[in-house]
Amino acid sequence: MQTVEQPTGTVETAEEFRPAPGATPWHVRAVARVMSGLCPPAASGRDGWWLVEEGRDAVAVHRAAGGEFQRPEAPGAEQQRWDEALRADRAHLAAHGIPVLFAEGDRTVVHVPAPDRPQSTATARRVGPPTALTTRIDFEGFPGIGGMLRYHPGDPLGAYEVADHLGQAAPERFTEAAEAVAALTHHYGLPLPVRVIPRSNPHHATNRT
Repeated sequence: MQTVEQPTGTVETAEEFRPAPGATPWHVRAVARVMSGLCPPAASGRDGWWLVEEGRDAVAVHRAAGGEFQRPEAPGAEQQRWDEALRADRAHLAAHGIPVLFAEGDRTVVHVPAPDRPQSTATARRVGPPTALTTRIDFEGFPGIGGMLRYHPGDPLGAYEVADHLGQAAPERFTEAAEAVAALTHHYGLPLPVRVIPRSNPHHATNRT
């Protein structure tokens, strides 16, 4: 699912962020913070930039200028103005350690590498009867969110199914439990990588996760 940061004229700060289903992903927020150091985001009647998520480690940076959201095709002063703004965008991103994967028209796709060390921590605890093969996922520091991880052995669609605390299931299945937890982390807008800590359940017949 793509996350579109359409022109709003505001940038969410780290202090303002609250994880929630469908929250703006961490790498989109990271690019927004870098771009806000160059100029404000686009808003009604104001030039600037806006963002579109391109997978879990890439973001497309779009430019708005002169009240338009597409680079003029005809050569002239307006096209030159756009090109200068796009060059400034790309140089600013590269100077802040965000490499440009490719540039096309008014679209600059950048790579946002995940840090080497975990940025989020999840706990995994088996719940329900052993035959349910269900694990509860919680995120440290954020009570009230999390989800359920269900194991379906032999399922050709993927062994692991994950749903958030509201019961909304991810549209795909996963072959590894770690992939499913990472998808849940991303769903809440929490930063990756995520460390998963198994927790024992004294009321469960088995404590394996």
